[in-house]
Amino acid sequence: MAMGKLRRVSKELGAGRNYFNIAKAKARFKELRRPDDEWQQMNAEWAAIQASGRHVLQSSDLVVGYDEPLFIADDIKLQRGSCAALIGPNGAGKTTFLRTLLDEVPPIAGTIQLGHGVRIGYFAQAHETLDPAQRVIEAVRNQPRQPNQPPLDDAAARNHLARYLFRGDEVFKPIVVLSGGERGRLALALLALQGANFLLLDEPTNHLDLPAQEVLQAMLEGYDGTILLIAHDRYLVAQLATEIWDLRDGYLTIFHGDYAEFVSHAQEATPKA
Repeated sequence: MAMGKLRRVSKELGAGRNYFNIAKAKARFKELRRPDDEWQQMNAEWAAIQASGRHVLQSSDLVVGYDEPLFIADDIKLQRGSCAALIGPNGAGKTTFLRTLLDEVPPIAGTIQLGHGVRIGYFAQAHETLDPAQRVIEAVRNQPRQPNQPPLDDAAARNHLARYLFRGDEVFKPIVVLSGGERGRLALALLALQGANFLLLDEPTNHLDLPAQEVLQAMLEGYDGTILLIAHDRYLVAQLATEIWDLRDGYLTIFHGDYAEFVSHAQEATPKA
């Protein structure tokens, strides 16, 4: 087994069977890219977006759930340009809330309303919005864009995919065979095309290594719209969030302030023993 690995490494470094040039091998080795460096090579960018109205999302007396309530919410008034981080334990109803915003699950009670000109873009936690029967380039060509914008042709689709490291024959890969990292890159490529001014992000850093998380954070920091972020990644929340939506014990509490202020407020509110 060890000899097999040596042969594969030697072949990749360009070593011949009869002659092994150390200097050339070192040069080739320096050119090799670690798998987790791939994301650092991305040249991702958002499509131009049209600004929404000032009030992006509002609710009143909202109760979210299926047949039975999962939680009651403070009245929401999310303003354009904000980043709200929805935090709380698993099973509390965070993803159900996003599905309510997507009009897939009606509220049990109360009202919820999107503002004028709001266009939603959704990043699903398990990338279940991707069609496994499609090929990568088909997904990009079929991606709905802003009104009055035609679908991308093959050349434009390939140029866009190259920004997300799909090059050459990789654009013809069936989505069903993509790795988790490749699915994440494709999901971002599709999201960036939509021209959405309100992003719903469900655990976007799941299964991403540190370099990938850094690239994603930089993308979101450069985004001009409004964000609702579900994340257990407290570093990402601390870097991006302008308000914290704390969902626990059947109630959604809106805190207007960043994560550091939220933590400080929670510590002050905790009764001392």
